[in-house]
Amino acid sequence: LKYRCTASNEAGSVDSSTTISLNIPGDQWAWMQVAPKDTLAKKGGIARFDCIYQSADVLEWYFKETGPLENNTRIGILPNGSLLIHKVRLTDEGWYSCVGIRGESTAVPQKYTAKLVIAYLGEVGGDSLEPPGVNQRVVAEGNELQVACVPPHSVPRATVRWLTPTGPHPSDTLTVPATGQQDAGNYTCVVSNMADTKHVSFDLVVATPPKIIKGPTKVSVGEGEPAWLHCQFSGMPPPLTSVVWLRDKMPVHTHVAHNGTLHLHATDVSDRGEYVCVVNTTSIPPVYSKPATLFVKEKLKFSPRPVDKKLELGSVKKVYCKAQGADPPVIKWMKEGTDILHMDFPDHVQDMNGTLFFNQVQEEDKGRYTCVATNSQGLINATIEIDVVVTPKFVVLPQNPTDAFEGYPVIMDCIAEG
Repeated sequence: LKYRCTASNEAGSVDSSTTISLNIPGDQWAWMQVAPKDTLAKKGGIARFDCIYQSADVLEWYFKETGPLENNTRIGILPNGSLLIHKVRLTDEGWYSCVGIRGESTAVPQKYTAKLVIAYLGEVGGDSLEPPGVNQRVVAEGNELQVACVPPHSVPRATVRWLTPTGPHPSDTLTVPATGQQDAGNYTCVVSNMADTKHVSFDLVVATPPKIIKGPTKVSVGEGEPAWLHCQFSGMPPPLTSVVWLRDKMPVHTHVAHNGTLHLHATDVSDRGEYVCVVNTTSIPPVYSKPATLFVKEKLKFSPRPVDKKLELGSVKKVYCKAQGADPPVIKWMKEGTDILHMDFPDHVQDMNGTLFFNQVQEEDKGRYTCVATNSQGLINATIEIDVVVTPKFVVLPQNPTDAFEGYPVIMDCIAEG
């Protein structure tokens, strides 16, 4: 008989790697001389169990208590009693028992067992690396690179080695104390056992700090005009190195060209401020340029542009015209058909720095009015149409309630004017 030590807890159980054969002497059964041993085989390979009895007239093999096994295209029992399994399958894994039977004995024969284990190697990928990740890793020049390759669950235990640009590295943890350009390249972790060999790779880029060759200079443009702020730098190619801009220490959300140039297609007054070019390289602290000021000269414009109005006859109304520019503009109203030399409005109308004030709107107030704004930048104007309207008003309302008789006509008066 064969004995094996098994340990178990809540996490699972494990068998000892060796077994103990117990041979009980006696003339009533065959004696074991060579007991079968646990065997590790590769899928598709050959597995062999040896079993030799003394004084055995018949030797039988059983698989998981099923048998006796017989010779076929995959399973063969040799004349010396050894069991051969060809083209091993996963379903062949398990316990095999060898039984030696003495012909004239009526005693229960002794049985010896051994286990067939199919070798396998788990999956290997980016998660096998610590820290995890594949494709590309960026390390600043002079910094340490340390990557561990953790082998997956496997039988037998897998071996790990690294293939590096500077040669093989026979360890599961790859360490480069101070990276240099000679260390850049492909790194491959090779995990293998008798079942298979698998790889996981990454490319190492050794990054160098960027330098700003020529930073931005102050720029002055008119509102609505394009502006360019340049930042000439050297460094790693994109996307490892990229440029962002800050305006008054806040990010500028505008596309930046690969050469670092910031292009503002149509500047606004809100674009004024101090601009700083920031060059970022992966794994390296950012590099900042000296600040440069962008001046945007505000153009003369209406804010907002006046629009047509309908004024209620007899009401008190205001019509606004507002403008702004680099200098505070002077704003005046003119009515079409009025002598340009005598632009005074009637007594009930006043032009108060761009605001037309109507005190009791009159019928003759209708017409085309032009707002003119001037300053040192020039002159702008906007013409609107003012119409004088009378809102409809009821002068006679129908009687409520109104009595009516079935079959007779009914008259309800409703009169409005306007």
